[in-house]
Amino acid sequence: MTEIVTGTPASAPDRGAGLACARFGRVVLIGPRTVLRVTQGASAGQVASPFTALVHTREGATSRSHVVSSRTGLAPVLGLGEDVCAIVVPDVLLPPRDVVEAVVPLEDGSLARVSREMTRALCTAVQPGRSPASDTALEDLAVAIVRDVLREHHAATRTGPEDSDDIRRLAWSTIAERHCDPEFAVAALARELHVSRRQLYRRFPDPVGPADLITRYRLSTAARLIREDPALALSDVAVRSGFSGVATMRAAFVARLGVTPAEYREHHDVERTA
Repeated sequence: MTEIVTGTPASAPDRGAGLACARFGRVVLIGPRTVLRVTQGASAGQVASPFTALVHTREGATSRSHVVSSRTGLAPVLGLGEDVCAIVVPDVLLPPRDVVEAVVPLEDGSLARVSREMTRALCTAVQPGRSPASDTALEDLAVAIVRDVLREHHAATRTGPEDSDDIRRLAWSTIAERHCDPEFAVAALARELHVSRRQLYRRFPDPVGPADLITRYRLSTAARLIREDPALALSDVAVRSGFSGVATMRAAFVARLGVTPAEYREHHDVERTA
């Protein structure tokens, strides 16, 4: 279980100190103390990880909606406005392909606005002494709201292959095929996959993004060329492996292997003659 927010949330920004929370079933609801009057002890602020949260904030006349992953945490988003309401749902209750990996701002469309009003209505619906059946109904409604918002968001941003895994697989195979072209970069990769750069980076939530992956492929190819033909000029190695020049290749070797290309070649020459 992961603590989300308590009656006085230490993990949230100062302006989040006026928040309260309630738990029904496996879902946690966060709202203003003036609206959400029920807290249920420490367990009210805990939810199974990983989780996804639908967070609505308002600052004056400006309303914002975000979907937030447990990998990012809620604290940065809770500070975006003084009027906050949120639904926190364990990912196990959501379709795997719709779960996000970071903080995703939502378009202020009709569904976002409706979900904002429904979330506020949920805050007023949580009352002391409610029955287990009421908890189950509230949980089902909260999960349905988050599912619908995620489904609409992914439908709006999906312009190429349907599944993020499909895009990642295509990206890996395209990079493997094209990385030796010095003109090949993330922009070209995005065009070939028929997605925007932003959408492409969203499909790579891991530390290894598309630009880093291209560099890793080029580095692997350069190292192989050096091992196979120690007499090959480093300028030729750089061109054949897709680097823009020897200096760029050298920087990649030093950053990732801790040696220059020349030192790498010397090391393997010694191994070969030993």
